[in-house]
Amino acid sequence: MADNDKPKFDIPWGTLLPLLAVLAGVVAQYKPLVSTRPTVPSEKTIPVVAAQDVDARLWQDPFSVAEKQKSVLDAQIDTGVVKKGAAESHSVCALVEFLRKRAKQNPERVVVLAVMVDAGPYSEQAESRLRARPAVLEALSESGFVPLDGEHIGFVTADWPPADDPSGAPQIDRGLLLPWEECIAMRDLARVHPQHTRRLILLWLPAASFNPNPLRRIANIIDQLADDVRDKIDIKLIGPANSTGLQSMIRELLRLKSLRADVPETVKDISIISPLATASDDTLLFQPTPAGGGTDIRPASSGTTVQMFLKEAGLTFFRTVATDEVILKELIAELARRRVPVVQQTTPDGSPVPKLAHVVILSEWDTPYGRSLSTIFAAQASGRSINEIIKQPHDWPEWVHPYRYLRGIDGQLPGDQAKESQRDQTQKTQLGQNTVAIEATEGLNQSDYLRRLARQMKEDNARLQREEGSGIRAIGLLGQDIYDKLMILRALRPQFPNAVFFTNNYDAHFERRDDWGDTHNLIIASPFGSALPETYIEGMHIPPFRDTNQTSMYVGTLVATGRMTKEEADFLSWQPRIFEVSRHGAYDLSEPWYLAGKNLSVSNKTWFRDWLFAPGVIWLLVTGALALLAIVAWISVTIASPTLKGGGTTPQRLRRVFASTTFCLVCGVPLIVFLVAMFAQYKSADIAQYELGSPSDYLTKLGVIAHVAQEPLAFFSGISI
Repeated sequence: MADNDKPKFDIPWGTLLPLLAVLAGVVAQYKPLVSTRPTVPSEKTIPVVAAQDVDARLWQDPFSVAEKQKSVLDAQIDTGVVKKGAAESHSVCALVEFLRKRAKQNPERVVVLAVMVDAGPYSEQAESRLRARPAVLEALSESGFVPLDGEHIGFVTADWPPADDPSGAPQIDRGLLLPWEECIAMRDLARVHPQHTRRLILLWLPAASFNPNPLRRIANIIDQLADDVRDKIDIKLIGPANSTGLQSMIRELLRLKSLRADVPETVKDISIISPLATASDDTLLFQPTPAGGGTDIRPASSGTTVQMFLKEAGLTFFRTVATDEVILKELIAELARRRVPVVQQTTPDGSPVPKLAHVVILSEWDTPYGRSLSTIFAAQASGRSINEIIKQPHDWPEWVHPYRYLRGIDGQLPGDQAKESQRDQTQKTQLGQNTVAIEATEGLNQSDYLRRLARQMKEDNARLQREEGSGIRAIGLLGQDIYDKLMILRALRPQFPNAVFFTNNYDAHFERRDDWGDTHNLIIASPFGSALPETYIEGMHIPPFRDTNQTSMYVGTLVATGRMTKEEADFLSWQPRIFEVSRHGAYDLSEPWYLAGKNLSVSNKTWFRDWLFAPGVIWLLVTGALALLAIVAWISVTIASPTLKGGGTTPQRLRRVFASTTFCLVCGVPLIVFLVAMFAQYKSADIAQYELGSPSDYLTKLGVIAHVAQEPLAFFSGISI
C-alpha cells in the first residue's frame, strides 16, 4: 500500500500518440508541383509574318527553337517549295538592314548586347542555355528593358567561318546560326541602363563557332552587322562562355604577337564582360612547351592579371566572377574551421602543425578548367605558386591525393533514344528476362569505374591509417557537371561515412529531397548562390536562380548595361559564398554581402538574437515566465492537499513541485532551448563594426573574426550541433 501513496505522473499515451502521428504526417507532407495543363498539337497553325517569327517562350533555349525552324526552312529550300522571301528574311543581311533601320529611326544610340553561350548538344549544355536566357532577360528588366515580343524570337544565318579565317577551315553556306530578339525601354530613358537607350538588340552567339580565333571571328560578325552605322551602335559582348574560350582568346593574342599582327580595331571598340570564365590568372597565362614543361608568358614577378594582359593588347575586358583560386582558398579556410587542416601552418608558439589532414581531390580531366582545379588546390595547400607545381610535379604535397575522371560518367549521349529505353527496361526487369546490367563493365556507361575507384580509395585509406594513424579526412569533387558529382557521391558516401565532402559551384540540384541521402552536409564553395543582395533587385523580386552560373550571368549583364558598376562587381567577386546542404536546402554559412563598409544583405544567422532584442519581446518573455510560475504555484498550493501523507507545509510542497519531472518538462525544456540559442549567437561575427574599404580589407577582417563564429543555429536542419 505504501507504493500507492507515491504520487504518479500519468501520461495519456493513447491520446498523445495518435495526435503526434497526425502532426508528423502534416509536417512530412510534401506535394510535388505538377501541372494539369492539357497538351497541345505540335503543328504551327498560324504562320507569323514578322522579323521575329519563331515561337519561343522567354525561358526557352534560343538555339533549340531557332535550329528547329532553320531545319524546316532548309528542307523547304532543298525541295524547292520555300515561300518567296523566306530565305532572304533569315539571312544575315536582313539583320543588318534591321539594325540600320533602327539606328536611323531613333535619335538615341542602339545597343547590341552579344551573349556567347555554350551551344553544344549535351544535356548539361542545353540546360546551361535554358538558364542563361532568363538570367540575361531578368537583368535587362532590372536595367529598364523588356522584350518587344515575348512570344517570338528571330534568327539569321551567315556563311561561316569567314573566308579570310587563318584556321583554314572550309566555309559552309549558312553555317552560322544567330538567334536574336529586340528589347525596348519600359521607363524614362534617363532611368534606364545604359542611359538614353530606347532599343536594345540581344544577339546570341554559339561559342564553338568562334574558336580557335575568337577575336577575329567576333570582329568579322560585328563588321557585317554594324556596316555603315557603326557610329550609332554600341556593342557589348558577354563572353567567353567558359574558361576554355578565354584561354583561346589569350592564345590568339600570342599568335598575333608572334606574327607581329595587331588585334582587329573592331574588337578594341567593344566592351567584353566575362561572367563565366573562372580559371585563375596563373593557369590562363601559363603556356605549355613542347618539352613537356611550361613557361609563364608574363614578365618575371610582374603580377600581371588576365585583365591587364588583355588591356595591354588594346581590349576592354572585365571579369565579374571570382576565380577558382579565390573559391578554393575559401574552401580550405572552411575545412580548417571544421578541424581539417590542409595548409602547413604554425601554432601560436611558432612551432609547425605536426600533422595535416589527408584530402582527396577528384577533378575532371578532359577540360583545362577541370585539370587546373586540383593543381590550384595543391598549390594553396603547399604554399607554392601554381606554376611551380606544374613545373615540378614531384613536389606535389603528399597529403593531397589527386584522382581524376572523364565528364559524362553515365555515358548518355544526345538523341540516344535506344539507350533511354534500354535503361528503363533494365530498371523494370523481372527474373527470367534477358537484360543488361545497370553497372555493366562494357559500353559507354562509366559508372563501373566509380566502384573500382571507391575500392582503391578505401585501400589507400586503410594504408594511411596503418602507417600514420589517420586516414582520409575530406574528399573534394571539383568540376562543373552536377550529374557526375551526384554519381560520385553515391559511390563514395558509403565507403567514407565520416569524411567531409566538399565541392565547388552551387547548384539547386543539391537541394532536392530525393538526393538528401547523398548530398547531406555537403560543403559548397561558390562565387554566387541563387540570389544577389536586394540592392540590385528593384521592384518585384525575381525567383532565386538555379545555379551559380545563372546568377553570374545576371551579374555580368548588369555590368554590361551599367546597372552595376565594375567596382561593385569586383568587390562582390572577393566575397565567395559557403553553403552546407541541410534538410531545408543549401544553408548559407557566409557573412552578409558588404560593399565599402555597407551591409547589403541581412544575415539569417542572428535571427534569434534579432528577435530577442526586438521591441517588446523581452517584456513579453518576462511576463510569460512570471505567468507560468504563478500558474504552477497556484496549482501546487490550491490543489495539492496538505492532509496527504508527505504533504508538509506549502514551501515544502513547492520544493517538491519544482523538483518534479512535470515541472522540469514544462519549464526546463524551454529554458534550455533559450539558453542554447543565446550561447550559439552570443559570439556571432558582426562585421558591421569594421570600416571596410576594399576587398583586401574585407578578407583581412574576415580572417580575424572567422574563428569566433559559432555553428549556425538552425533547428532540425541537419547541420547544427
